[in-house]
Amino acid sequence: GQSGKTTTTPPSTTTTYTWDLDVLKYGNNNKGNVLKDAQFVLLNKNKDYFDFCKSVIAFRKKHRCISRKLDNAHCGFPDISVNGGDPEYTQITPQTRTMNVLYAGFDPKKQEDDVVYLMLNPYWESISLRLPALPEGLAWGLCIDTAAPDKAWIHEEPQLCKAAYCKLEGRSTKVLTVIRKEV
Repeated sequence: GQSGKTTTTPPSTTTTYTWDLDVLKYGNNNKGNVLKDAQFVLLNKNKDYFDFCKSVIAFRKKHRCISRKLDNAHCGFPDISVNGGDPEYTQITPQTRTMNVLYAGFDPKKQEDDVVYLMLNPYWESISLRLPALPEGLAWGLCIDTAAPDKAWIHEEPQLCKAAYCKLEGRSTKVLTVIRKEV
């Protein structure tokens, strides 16, 4: 039918796919399953977000301290702690504008500490937050930043955070892990 057409251009190609909305609604034996056709359109339209979600799931699977109780971390962090912006001040009040969650444990498979620091800023203004102090030889590495330019939200390898503070943009999330400092 001619009632409504939609065009989707996947970000990674220059090919344009034209889908007839009547075909999606009533089906077409030449194009296969209606649901698959609709999913294809939506997947290509939202490919960046789909890839981001896949990467976050992979990150969660890689860092076992997020989803299960591990042995105590050797660096001294508790298995889970929550704070409202200052790692030493764990009280959350109605005036709290950020929330941070630290997950830690010793991963016997990797034979090292697994530490993840989740920083959430639902407030509309950016804020600079102090990072938890680490033992000598360790540093924080940035893995996920939802406010990163050009949708470069996830880093395959953690990016070294050189300062004791981390700027968190308004309405954004950052995820850091502990990495070994290179000597």
